[in-house]
Amino acid sequence: MFRVGVITCPFKLGFKAFEGIWSYVQHVETVCQEWLQTDYWYLQVISVDSPYQKQGYGRSLIEPMLTKFSAQNLPCCLDTEEESNVAYYERYGFEVIETSIIPKTNNICWIMVKQP
Repeated sequence: MFRVGVITCPFKLGFKAFEGIWSYVQHVETVCQEWLQTDYWYLQVISVDSPYQKQGYGRSLIEPMLTKFSAQNLPCCLDTEEESNVAYYERYGFEVIETSIIPKTNNICWIMVKQP
């Protein structure tokens, strides 16, 4: 997280915004650790701009990673704040393990896991 610039986020986004983001990250991490109780991969921030959706770009981003995780025999976690994304990830074998409101926010998130 340090290498990708998380240390500068509070200064760029503001401390209030960063607090919400950090609360989100901690919540997802806690749920995944409690549920899996083993090492796992976390698939973070997969996004395809609207004009390019439904053209296979998402699949080309996700499938190589899932192949790598499966070869290592490790589960994979991800989260989404968009209910419409749940069905998309279910096509790749992910299952919802928790739907919850993120602490310190009003945001609902779906935390999903794919077993190897």
